[in-house]
Amino acid sequence: MHSFRRLRNFADYVVLNVSSPNTPGLRSLQESESLSILLQAVREENRTEKPIVVKIAPDLGEDEIEEIVATCIEYQVAGSSLRHDSRPLVDRVGRR
Repeated sequence: MHSFRRLRNFADYVVLNVSSPNTPGLRSLQESESLSILLQAVREENRTEKPIVVKIAPDLGEDEIEEIVATCIEYQVAGSSLRHDSRPLVDRVGRR
């Protein structure tokens, strides 16, 4: 919440990245109960009413995505980001 409080006035919207495979334990925030706690905390701090976007991992199953979407709807999240690619750029576009 520290970063949210410090940066919210400079942002047009805020992205909550709960999918980074490089941050130990972060992906557990995609679980419904943990995501609800996070979104409730953000809701309470979001006095400027910045739109909130939740970024989730691209490798989730349909059931997991449906749970996350239901939680995001409950907390009136403005949007979601569902895709990223952690492979090096050269692997994606080929060598030149």
